[in-house]
Order: sequence, then structure tokens, then C-alpha cells
Amino acid sequence: MASSQRPCKWLERIIGGALAVVVSCMCAGVLPAAAQQQGDQGGQGPTANAAAGAAVAADAGPAAAADAGPTALTQVTIIGTRIPRTSLETARPVVALSAKQIQATGLVNVGEILQHITSAGSAVNSKVDVGGNGETNLDLRNLKSNRVLVLVNGKRWITGLSGAVDLDQIPTSVIESIQVLKDGASSIYGSDAIAGVVNIITRKTFVGAEANAYIGESNYGNTWDGPTKQYSAMLGYGNDKGNITFDAQYQQNDAIPDCSRPISCVPYYGTPQGSSFSPNGRYEFYPPAGSSLYGDATLCPPKKGIPYCDLTTIPGTPGNSIADFKPFTPADQFNYAKLYDLVAPNQSTDLYVQGTYDLSSHVTFHTTAMFNHHVNVESYSPVNLDIGGGGIGSLISASNPYNPFGFDLNSNVSAPSPGVAQLVLAGIRILAGGYRNFTATKNTYYYNGGLDGNFDLFSRKFLWSLDYTYGEELEWDLTPAGEYNVERLNQALGPASGCQTSDGCVPMSFFGSGGITPAMLSYVGAQEQSSTTDTLKDYEFNLSSGDVLDLPGGPLGFNIGFEYRQLAGSNHPDSLQQAGISTDGAQAPTAGGYSVKSEYAELAVPLLQKLPLVKEMDVDLAARSSQFSSFGSNTTKQVGFRWQPDGQTLIRASWGTGFRAPNIQELFQGQTQSAPFVLDPCNAAQLTTESAQTSANCAKAGVPVGIYTQPVSGEFDDVTVGGNPHVKPEKSTTKSVGFVFNPNALPGFDVNVDYFEIQVDNLIDNFGAQNILDACYIGGVDQFCNLVQRNAVGVVTVLDDIETNVGNIQTEGFDIGLDYRLHTRIGEFTAQFQTTFTTEYNESIPSATGGPPQVYHLAGWEDGTTYSSYPKNKSILSVDWTRNNWSALWRVRYIGSMIENCTGFTQYGVCSDPNSDHVLYTGVGLVPTNRLGSTVYNDASVSLAVPAIDCRFTLGANNLLGRNPPVSYSAHNLSFDPTTYDIPGRYVYARVTAQW
Repeated sequence: MASSQRPCKWLERIIGGALAVVVSCMCAGVLPAAAQQQGDQGGQGPTANAAAGAAVAADAGPAAAADAGPTALTQVTIIGTRIPRTSLETARPVVALSAKQIQATGLVNVGEILQHITSAGSAVNSKVDVGGNGETNLDLRNLKSNRVLVLVNGKRWITGLSGAVDLDQIPTSVIESIQVLKDGASSIYGSDAIAGVVNIITRKTFVGAEANAYIGESNYGNTWDGPTKQYSAMLGYGNDKGNITFDAQYQQNDAIPDCSRPISCVPYYGTPQGSSFSPNGRYEFYPPAGSSLYGDATLCPPKKGIPYCDLTTIPGTPGNSIADFKPFTPADQFNYAKLYDLVAPNQSTDLYVQGTYDLSSHVTFHTTAMFNHHVNVESYSPVNLDIGGGGIGSLISASNPYNPFGFDLNSNVSAPSPGVAQLVLAGIRILAGGYRNFTATKNTYYYNGGLDGNFDLFSRKFLWSLDYTYGEELEWDLTPAGEYNVERLNQALGPASGCQTSDGCVPMSFFGSGGITPAMLSYVGAQEQSSTTDTLKDYEFNLSSGDVLDLPGGPLGFNIGFEYRQLAGSNHPDSLQQAGISTDGAQAPTAGGYSVKSEYAELAVPLLQKLPLVKEMDVDLAARSSQFSSFGSNTTKQVGFRWQPDGQTLIRASWGTGFRAPNIQELFQGQTQSAPFVLDPCNAAQLTTESAQTSANCAKAGVPVGIYTQPVSGEFDDVTVGGNPHVKPEKSTTKSVGFVFNPNALPGFDVNVDYFEIQVDNLIDNFGAQNILDACYIGGVDQFCNLVQRNAVGVVTVLDDIETNVGNIQTEGFDIGLDYRLHTRIGEFTAQFQTTFTTEYNESIPSATGGPPQVYHLAGWEDGTTYSSYPKNKSILSVDWTRNNWSALWRVRYIGSMIENCTGFTQYGVCSDPNSDHVLYTGVGLVPTNRLGSTVYNDASVSLAVPAIDCRFTLGANNLLGRNPPVSYSAHNLSFDPTTYDIPGRYVYARVTAQW
């Protein structure tokens, strides 16, 4: 809950939350020196630490290792290859974050930390309340989260039914570093590695004890709210035979209400738009000739010569007589946004155990086990109850005792004609029925165990590993109130003869909230619960060597391996949903799984070395053959080239093919109804800004032009989505070329530039309800019109949008990085700059007429209806200063400007370019647009280490200057895109770390 506090009061809360850790610091300071063991020894000993440190410069160049300090020429394995090698520079671009950099972000969730890198696209996070489910995913290159492979210590992590990983399952307290490969790697790691690979490296040989306390809170004006608290404790023991580490972490995030920020307190900021469904109801119908309403021009003025009623109840009236009604006006729209949370409350508990033990001088046993318990609560507004228009039913009977009009309100009649009664829409939100407080409780179990070994053969060293990984997610979803039994609703609203008190039926009032009683709600109300299960079993064997054969250019390295993986998942909706009688929509169960066997090989071939203009030149080759039980076989290939002409320059390039197998949801999800936010192009208000061709297409579909008004602004209730067992795997091609330069004349400086191009074919997706409507009525493509059904008055009653292979994605651009380290008398400075320019991002959908495909040119656009943004430029500049025990960081995050479709909002004067003179990203049709200006966030932190008590204190603020996100009129509920921008206001945090 929001609270108005002075900053000093907030600091008192920080001090109180960190008291236990401070006491630990003091205790550590008085322990005998012999009892204090310095904490972390690194991921795999000193060599791994050196590798992580050298890679932190993101795309480290030839001189990076030297700047990071001397390193032994010990072979290590890095992301993007399974071959151990001495060189840390690869043929493909890698971004790496050290534990220090992770803490400097001021964030405590792994997913949100990674969402800040410049190559990250839009993905679900804790700020996405509606549909967010408390998860945080990672999107790379805007290719969606299910095209990113997530590894922990090189091993697959479990995904959900959608194929995406909830990164918040992984406790930040155990992380030593994170590596992000910004390139496809299907030939190395298998399916899902189209957009890139994330490898989270944990602290494997920690010795001693460590405790952390963290608290952060949002500040907007004089209000402090949404505190985040995280506490962790780690114990590690090791000797010359092995190591074992225990870690426990607890985190709690409190809610931030939508109305704590003006931008999110209304559905569309700066406009009066809201929902037609309000507690007072909205009732649209054609009255019969014998009704008193037929000649009442005040309540039911004629529309094209036919009396038409568009009514709502007068606030405070019971709605049991015609005198209780008045004409519905825009002022009667309901502000549902104030009932949501800007940030949903959630809490999680992690238990993590990791250990190694040397069984002999040549064989080591390793094991990792984790348990995560997560609870997330999403607060939705009361459900839209609508009769007619494809809603929960079609009839409110004349004999219903609460029907004040005296005639049937029935939507199942032919086209309207004078004197014939027809219901268009009757809708209401029943506040007394309760919010839809959706609680998701999820337990995640993860285990990895195996053997690492080595042996010598022909004076060559070989490494082998044998691993087993098991993962399981169990989720229980509960909606204790706010949903309704449609069968009972229709019975309670129908003829009085069908609702007898003897069978428990209570006739229902549907006209305003004044007449709704607890007995009515008890009869029609429903509690819903569902469950979801995902499992992963993975068996893997690898054999490798970094110097199996000496060639003129250097040692030849190889890796061969075999993997067998099984995946299964299920979802069991509530019985009302399965029966199709829930206001949450009909939903069929999901159940299915598949297995895959893979054989793969990789070669690191040195070509030349120690020649003029060729200090080193080598090529990497990789191939993987996979046999899927679900669709058949697939083979991927990859080539990487690396040329170092001298000690200052590295030139690199790669080419590879990739694929992504359909996930459980895409294959087996039961068909269900969804209610996406969509703007109907045939809506009368919007047609005034559309082309004549769009009007003609709407008229061709039978929409009464100039009469039809979309019942609920931006919302469709009957979109059918679901899996398709016949979808085929996606295939991709990835290309990159770039260079790294470390000039000798400027020690400590390096620059890297990489061009990337990715194409994904056979794209698995639904078209999207908005795309289907736009393609049909703006683009005129009959293929999509066949997916839409409307009733006689134009209301969409059915829209089919199941998974299919739907075209391709093509994106290209540049990554640029600058890094400069400078030692001065006043301290050491490190400046880093990373930027990503996306020059093209195109999605293509095939044409039903056999012509050229319809191409969506999305680079530079915001699509808030799906929380997807495509800025052409994202950048981060950071300056880090360290002197003795003090350190400080200033970071600047930049998000480039974008434009969005502003159709439907021109009448409010909020569109920056209200004239229909901009070609829509579909390439078809002219639309008004709104510009979302470029956004700059400033983050700062300062830390002090106190060696006497083995403690470090950090105080920082993200969005220090309180920059607000740009207003988006395509984004529903919040009026900004939470997958791209920070919530309004600054975020202040403090952290205390004790280690002894």
C-alpha cells in the first residue's frame, strides 16, 4: 500500500531490514583471523575467475585478458562452444556480466537485470499485471522469449508450456556471472537457441559464509510504495577433495496500485475512454412497436429511421422501471484501470545446494539441486458480463421479474427492422461480486548430477562428462471470486418458469447494481481453480579435447556428444471452463509431450599463425542431427571464422542454421477463449479516419456502416486460441560479422562492432486478433476474413486465432561497444558504452491470393496491444569509479523514439500526428500516429567496503531524475509499455553484504 513518508523515515526501514546483517558484520569483525575464510574462490577455480573477468568487457578483444590481469594458459570452456581452449575471444559476440555488475543494476531479479541489456526486446516482467503471472522472461532481438535458450552452468533449465524460462526461479545470490551469446547456436545446444543463449554461472567453490539484506522502494512525488525486500544467506565448505554450498533466499514484492501514478489510473491517459460495461450497465437494443420506448425519441432516438435504445441506469436507482434509465453517454464509461495493480504483489523462497567431490584424480562428481516456491497475486477488475454480442448468452426474458421493459431482450433474431425487438448488447460489471483476484502458486524443482573426467591418450588430454538433468514445475491457479457460472446466469435471466426456487435458482437482476442481492450472487457466482505441470528429463554425454592434433596453425580441438531429452506438460482448467460455462471462457485441457535424440560434433580448426598479417586464423565447424518424436529429423550447421592480424585487431564472422521445435503449448494447448485488446477497424468512430476501401470491406462483411459501434472499446471477448499438433518446426539462418580493436597507443581502450542478420522461417504463432482484423478489413485479404464471424448488427461473435506456421521474421542491425579503463591518482575509472541499432525488423504473412506476402515493417514502432516495442536504438553508458574501499557508478539508459497507430484517438487531441498520412507498419493503409519520444534513465549508486567488519554497504537509485515513460495509446490499462519502460518515479534501494 502506498504511504507518504519522508526519506529519513524510509531510511529507518532500510536500517531495520538490514539489522541482522549488520550484526553479522560486527560478529565477523571480532572473529579470530584464523576463523575468517575469504569467501568465493570462483566458478571453477582461478582460471574460471579469470575467464569471467576478461569476458566482462562484453565482446572482449585481444588485449582484454591482459587488462584483466595475468592468466595461465589453462583450457576453459566458454559459451557458444563445448571445446576447451585457451583463447577467450570467440568468433561470435558475447556479453558478460560479473556479480559486481549485476549488483550495480540495483535489481534483484535475474530476468529484469537481463532485460536491461541493449539487445533485449519486450518480455513479460513483474510490471505486467494482466497476463503476467509473476514471471520474468528474456527476449533477445525481439524474437520472443521462447526462442532464447537458458542454461545454468551449461545445462538446460526447465521451461513452461510456452517454451519460455521464468528467470526469477534462479536466485541472484548464487550467481557469479552471466554470459549472453547474441547469436544462434542450435548446432551446439539444440532447439530454442535461435535468438541467442544465456548461460548463468553459479559460485561453485564458495568457502565461508555470506549474508545479504536488500530493500528497495519506489518514490513518486511524496509517495513511497511497492517495497521490495530480499534476504539471503550462503554457507560454503571445501577441502582438497571437493566443495559444498548451501544458499537460501527470500524475496517479497508489495503491490503498487495503478492509481498511485496518474498515467496508469485511467485506461487511456488524457482521454475519457473507458469501458461500456460499468456498475450501472449499458443496454443497446431495438424496441418492439408496441413498447412505450418505440416512440420515445429522448431515450431511443432513431438510427437510420429505426428507434434505437442505448441506455444506462441512473446511479443510485434499482433499475426496476423505465424511469431509472437515461441515454448512455461517453461520460458514463467506467474507469476499470483504477481497480488493477501497476505491480502485482508476489513472494518467492529459494533453497539451493551445489557440490563437487573428487572420486579420484581423474573423476569428479558434481550435483546441483534447487527448490523455488513462488506466489503471485493479480488483481483484475470485475468481469464484463454481457448478453448478446457473443457474450455469455442471448436472452433476458420478458418474464424475468427484474426486466423493466416488458419484452424479451433477445439477440438471436434476424437483421433489425422497424417494430421488431432485438438485443444488441446488455453489459454490466458487478462490483459486489468481487474482483477476480487471481493467485498463482508455483513450485519448481531442479536437479543436475553427473561425472566429469579426464584421461590421457597418445600424450593428449581428453575430457568427458556425463550428466542427468531433471526439472519440474507445478502451478496451482485460484480465482476465489469474481467469475460466474454461465449456465446458471442464463437460467436466472431466462423465463421465470425455468428458474424455480425449489431447485435453488434465484432470478437475477441485470439492470444496474442497485437490485443485485447476495442471494443472486451466491447462486450464479463461481470459484475457479486449475493446475499446470511441466517436466524435463535430459541425459547428455560429451567427449572433447582442446589439442587432439597439432596442425601448422596450432592445436586442433573437437567435441562430440549425445543428448536424449524428454519433455511433457499438461494443464487442467476448472471444470466450469472445461464445460464451457464459465465467464472466464471455455477452455479445453492441455496434455502432451515429445522426446528428442541428438548427436553433435564440433571442430576448432587452426588455419594459420605467426605470419605477416596473420597472428592467428582459425575456423569453427559444428553440426547437430536431431530426431524428434513429434515431427521427424532435423540437421543444423554452423561455421565461425576468426582472424587476428596483429595484437590489436580481431576480425570475426559466423554463419549458421537453426531450428525451434514446437513447444507443448503450440502443439497441444486445448482451444480456449481469450479477450485481447483490439480496435475493430469497422467501428463507426474509427471508420471516419480509415480509407474508403476499409469502409467498403466492412460493408461487404455485412457491418451496418455508420451504425455499428464496438461494444467495449479495445476488448474482444470471443477470440479462440489453441494449439495445433500439425505445426512444423521453425528454421532460421543467422549471420554476423564484426571486429574488435584494442589500440596499443591507447591502453585500456577497446571497441567492438558487429553486424547481425537473423531470419526465422516457418514461424509458429497465431496471427493475432488485431492483425486478422486489419488484414481483412484494411488489407482486404479474404484468408483472414474467413476467420471472423459477426452477427446482424456487426458485433464480432467468433474470431479463430489458433497456432499455425505463419510466415517469417527478418531482422538486422549493429551492436557497438566501447570500453575504456583508466588508472589515475584519484582512483580507477571504467567507462563502458553498449548500443544496438536495429535497422530492420520485418514480419511477413503469406498472401491468400498467391501474391507477395504482407510485410509488417515494425522497426521504430510501438504495439502496445501486445506489449511489443521495436525501438531502432537502445544504449547504455556507464561510468564506474573505485578508490580504496569506495566505489560509485553512474549509468545512463537510452531508449529511442517510436511511433504507434493512433486510430480511434484523434478526436481527443492526443495524437502527435492526427492526420491519416502515415503508412501503417503493415505497409497497407494510412493511419494517424502518435510519437513516443526517446527516453533517458539515469541510475546511480555508491558503495563502501568496511574490511574491519567484512561488510559492504550500498545505496543507490534507478531513474534518479524521475523520468516518466512516454504515453502510449495502443497500450491498454497502463497507458505505457511496462516491458520496455520503468514505472513512473525513481526507485531507491539499499544493500548490506556481510562475508566472513
